[in-house]
Amino acid sequence: MGAIDTHRRSALCRLVTLPLLAAPSLAWASDKPSSAPVSMVVPFSPGGTSDIIARTLAGAAARQTGGVFVVENRAGASGLIGLQAVAKAQTDGRSLLLGNIATQTIAPHLYKKVGYPTIKDFRPLILTGRTTNVVVVHPDSGIRNFKDMDSRMRGPQALVYASGSIGGSPHLSFELLKQRLGWQCEHVPYKGAGPMITDLLGGQVKVAIDNLPTMLPLIRRGAVIPIGITSAQRWSEAKEIPTFSEMGIADYDVDAWFGVFAPRKMPDEVATRFVEIFRTAQEDPVVREKFDVLGARIDPLMLSRFEAFIADEDKRWSEVIRRANIKIE
Repeated sequence: MGAIDTHRRSALCRLVTLPLLAAPSLAWASDKPSSAPVSMVVPFSPGGTSDIIARTLAGAAARQTGGVFVVENRAGASGLIGLQAVAKAQTDGRSLLLGNIATQTIAPHLYKKVGYPTIKDFRPLILTGRTTNVVVVHPDSGIRNFKDMDSRMRGPQALVYASGSIGGSPHLSFELLKQRLGWQCEHVPYKGAGPMITDLLGGQVKVAIDNLPTMLPLIRRGAVIPIGITSAQRWSEAKEIPTFSEMGIADYDVDAWFGVFAPRKMPDEVATRFVEIFRTAQEDPVVREKFDVLGARIDPLMLSRFEAFIADEDKRWSEVIRRANIKIE
């Protein structure tokens, strides 16, 4: 979620082969039979959190509707290939996007020179789930709690902190902390969470941030010490870890989130039908079990409420990126 995949691999996975809906121009506006599958584009390679969420929801949607939902991985160019494919697609309900906080509200402000699609290119349908990020430290860091970290990060001897990418939700979550608290620490980006964790466990990195599901096994075995999570409420899978909001940082609430998006001009009746499909899919026991395993919380913001949420997120991360002078050429 945090890292932006640049591999140019592509894979199609046909989840179910059953009849679809009629009326090619409004493929999902009614329950009449049709011939074409719905393609849900994931702008990353197979196997990541976005891919798992897309396949889980598509499977539930297929079982519910008797339709054909195909998950298409269109990785490459920091998500640009997949996003452009959906932004330019027909609005008949045959092309959807599984986007997230990075692709929809962060990357557009990092890749200004490459024509990265922005919020005006997509219609938000439904927020499918959230997870949180956690700041951890190596046991040899000398830091045991937030008070220790706050003291250490303010002076000229501030430790560097690591994340799995430039511009992912972990990176931006920490940058927002820096800006709120006046910390002086520098960011060390890695090419993925794996290499970062290797150096964290080896002690080359003393402070790191990543999604909670990634870090939780390390926390459970005592390999790292958790300092705080970025969401405003404690997470059910790790209720012992406090939030930064609890520690006195007002209005600090950051989740790594995922959602289903459509081309901007998709008709209302088609958009509404998809929202109904995916809202029902979220109640599927298979979906809920898979989300629990991922450490993802279901929060079905829909249509206008989801659009307002996206606008707020876009404004927030645009400002954080500007103030931190983060640039990717």
